[in-house]
Amino acid sequence: MLQRRPMLNKILILFLSIGISFLTGCVTVPKETEAPLQYTFKYQVPPPRAKVQNLRIGIIGRPKTALVIEGEAIPQKNVSEIDNIKDSFIKAFVTDAQEILIKKGATVENFPIYDDLTFIKKEETTLVLLLELSGKIISKNIQSRAISDKNMMLDSIVSSLAQSGGSREYKEIDCKIVPQNFQIVLNIIEPLTEQKLWAKRVEINESAARDCKYKVKIDNRNKTLEFFSDERLKIIAALLEQVYPEIMKKIDAYLDPVELKSIQEKALKLKKLKRF
Repeated sequence: MLQRRPMLNKILILFLSIGISFLTGCVTVPKETEAPLQYTFKYQVPPPRAKVQNLRIGIIGRPKTALVIEGEAIPQKNVSEIDNIKDSFIKAFVTDAQEILIKKGATVENFPIYDDLTFIKKEETTLVLLLELSGKIISKNIQSRAISDKNMMLDSIVSSLAQSGGSREYKEIDCKIVPQNFQIVLNIIEPLTEQKLWAKRVEINESAARDCKYKVKIDNRNKTLEFFSDERLKIIAALLEQVYPEIMKKIDAYLDPVELKSIQEKALKLKKLKRF
């Protein structure tokens, strides 16, 4: 019986080695299922208290944009979705600004870019509204902690046995989505002379920040990072959804018919001087 034990030990070691090789190749940690990203930027334009008369105003459909959305360790695959969020925000912004002006009695024409205004259009159009977006929305890491569940623990054990000490870590990172110097500037110009007649600014301060989390697997040996869940895009979209009606409400108040009439009169004087 004593002579059989060395042979039995060899057989056990062989099976353990095969098992480790199998597990190393086959164990994967399932990613958390995430719902499709959904967001809507909408402002309910209220009925105006007054209207402006005989005002033709152009609005530029592609505003000057220097709004950056960035963060620590944002996966490359999410970059296009970030661009979609920004494009949707800007499109809604221009559409609602146009509706505000129409409800206040203005005749509005949308020009994709400023260079689309021909000389004739500049003569016919009393004013042009230019919109600019700038600033940042950033993802800041606050703290991280080691996490594990059954699958993650098994993966770590296999890694430890197969790679002499292991190299994989699982972490959940607390983060915050923060607007920084995020502002929208509205300029009204007289298009023939390109004189700026009016400018207003809407700022979103850092109090609009929101908490977020994401989970990663860090392979220290191969210097790779794999995401298992990441709610940051959803939180960025939710933050913009939250501040959007506030932004448009301020813009609605700025585009006051009495003030628009005053700007219109100045623009008509400039046009008259330009013609002479």
